[in-house]
Amino acid sequence: MLIAITQMYSKEKTLKINDVDPLIIEIYDDREGTESIYYLNDSLYRDWSTYGYAGAEAGISFFVSEYASEVVILKGDSAIIQGWPEHHFALQHSAYTVYQEKIFGFGGYGYWTSKNILRFWNSEKGWIPFLTSSKSPPLTPSHNSILVIKDSIALIIGGETTDKRNPFVRENLKMIQKVDLRTRMLDQIEIDFVLNQDLLLIQKDSLLIFKGAGELISIDLVNMKLNQTLLTEDLDLAIQNLPRDVKYEKYIIGQINSNSIVGPSNTSQWYFIPTGILFLIVVLIIYRKFYRPTQLQSRKISLQVDRIIYGTNSTSLTNDEIEILDYLMKNGDGNTHELNSRFSSDLSISHLNKLRSTAIKGINAKVKILSNNEIDEFICSRKARKDSRMVEYFIHSNFRM
Repeated sequence: MLIAITQMYSKEKTLKINDVDPLIIEIYDDREGTESIYYLNDSLYRDWSTYGYAGAEAGISFFVSEYASEVVILKGDSAIIQGWPEHHFALQHSAYTVYQEKIFGFGGYGYWTSKNILRFWNSEKGWIPFLTSSKSPPLTPSHNSILVIKDSIALIIGGETTDKRNPFVRENLKMIQKVDLRTRMLDQIEIDFVLNQDLLLIQKDSLLIFKGAGELISIDLVNMKLNQTLLTEDLDLAIQNLPRDVKYEKYIIGQINSNSIVGPSNTSQWYFIPTGILFLIVVLIIYRKFYRPTQLQSRKISLQVDRIIYGTNSTSLTNDEIEILDYLMKNGDGNTHELNSRFSSDLSISHLNKLRSTAIKGINAKVKILSNNEIDEFICSRKARKDSRMVEYFIHSNFRM
C-alpha cells in the first residue's frame, strides 16, 4: 500500500496528512500531538497540500482548497467533500474563518478581488458574496490578510493589495476593515503596522501575534488595542527553533506580557505631538534624506555561510533567504522565474511565489534592523527590462557585494 505524506499548514498549527487510501486520510496534529482517521465520501485523487485549515467549531473542522471551489468538513470519523474539484486558481492566499459552523472567506488573487470579496460557503451553491450596505464605503480588495469574526463583527486585518495594471506589483494594506454582519455596515481603521498571514505567529482566542521588523505586534481583538514588544535575539531564536505547540504559545505570550515596550494603544485613537517635537522630527527626516547616501556607501553588506553582516552587526538567515540572496549577489538581479528556480521543482507555482515573497520580505526586514532603519529596502523590485509584463528583483548598486 502506497502512503503519500504531504503537509497542510494553518496559522494555528501544522497538520500532517497521510493519504493512506483513496477513501481514507490520517491527520496528525503537531500542536496537540494527536492523530485521527477520517473516511472520505469519494475516491477522487487530491493534492492535500493545497487545502488550508479554516477553523473549527463544535468539534467540526473545516478545510478549504486554494485552487478549487471545494471544502472538506471533518465531522466524527467522516471527511465530507463539498463543492467542485475543478481548478480555477481564484482563491489563492484568501483569508478564512469559521463562525456559527459556517465558513467565511475574504480576498484572494482571482476574480473575487473584482467582486464583493467577503463571502460564505453554501453546501449547494458554493461561495456566496456577502453584500455590504450601499450606505457604506466598498471593501478594499486584498489577499494574504487575516479574517476573524467575533460577536457578528468580521475583522479583516492587513494583507496586500494588487496594482490594477500589473498584478505582480503589490503594496501592504495598513488597515483593519470592520464589517457588522447584522447591519452590513463597514468601518475602515488605518494602522501603522504591516500585518499579514506571512507574519502571523499565533492566533489564540481573541489574541493575534505578528512578527514585525525588530518587534512583535499583538492585537487584542476584544478591545481593539495593539501592543509592541522588542524582539530580542533570544526571542527571535525561540520563534525560529521551538516546535509550534502549546508550550511555544505560552512562552511567546508570556514574553509579550512581561516585555512590552509600548503600552496598549487604541487603533482608532489620534495622538497630538507638541510643535517643538514635530519640528525636530521634520529636521531629522530632512537630514536623513540628504545625508543618507553618503552614510550607506561607507558600509558593506556581506554574506557568510548563513549570516548577513552589516558593519559590526549580523543576524542569521533561513535557507530560503540564503538561496535568494546568494543568487542576487552573483547575478545582480533576477526575475520571478529565476528566483523561484532556487526552490524545489516539485512545488506548485503558488507555493514557490509565497516562498520567494516571504524570503525577500525577511531579508529586507533583517537588513532594516541591522542598519538601524537606515536601509528601508535592500532588495528592490521593478518591471523586468527584457519583459515589462514580469517583475525582477535587484540589490541597489550602493549595497552590491
